[in-house]
Amino acid sequence: MSRAGRWLWGAGGLALVLALLFPPRGVYAGARFLGSAVCAQIAAHSYHAWGQPLPLCARCTGLHWGTLITMVYLIQRRRWRRVRWPTRQVWVILAGLMVLWGVDGVNSLLAEAGGPTLYTPTNAMRLLTGVFSGVAWMLLFWPLWAHTFLQHREPLPLVERGREILWPVTGGLALVAVMEAGGDRIRYVVGLVSVVNVVLALGGVFGILICAFPFLRDRRMSWWGRGVCALTGILVGLGVLTAIAEVRSVLLTGGLSAP
Repeated sequence: MSRAGRWLWGAGGLALVLALLFPPRGVYAGARFLGSAVCAQIAAHSYHAWGQPLPLCARCTGLHWGTLITMVYLIQRRRWRRVRWPTRQVWVILAGLMVLWGVDGVNSLLAEAGGPTLYTPTNAMRLLTGVFSGVAWMLLFWPLWAHTFLQHREPLPLVERGREILWPVTGGLALVAVMEAGGDRIRYVVGLVSVVNVVLALGGVFGILICAFPFLRDRRMSWWGRGVCALTGILVGLGVLTAIAEVRSVLLTGGLSAP
């Protein structure tokens, strides 16, 4: 990457950090509004900051942080150009993580209904099993994204050995520890980042669909072309989230709500 590119990414990263730490008025309300499109936002199932529930419940927060933690791991291990799905051994482990996620979800539903439970549901467990599902979803989604947007690809499995899953899982345990012990500011930032990832994740899905159009499928498409696909996907994703959130608001309150 050129020096100008590094400065550009650095400035963008700094701007994002400052925006998360010191957001302008209305950002939190907007985050909760967008979060309502993908999350039930049950207060009892959510972490709180300054007495207010985060934009996403603990399970949804974990899911989106699980994808982020896995992405950081892939970049740090220089696996981000790989376009093949993980090996069968890894998928067995990921299936086990998804089972744990499902068991915790069912256990939580049983507790809400007053039925028998395996254990007392907690937000810490919701957050951790949410991370488990996020790890699995990212390892499924990343090869599709890399194959669509990257010009130079490596035809290798994204993850080859089961023990490599321990790294993102450890990151999930660290996130749980931070959320359990952290203050309002930390939880606030974690909540905002999770909503940013909702927009980026949905934007990535729509970006893949847009780039799949016949007139855009040329593998030699320039970085500008791929960038347009990605940006358009994010804008479409943001529009879809807004529409779903607005419909949900109308159904629940009988009137329009402004973020």
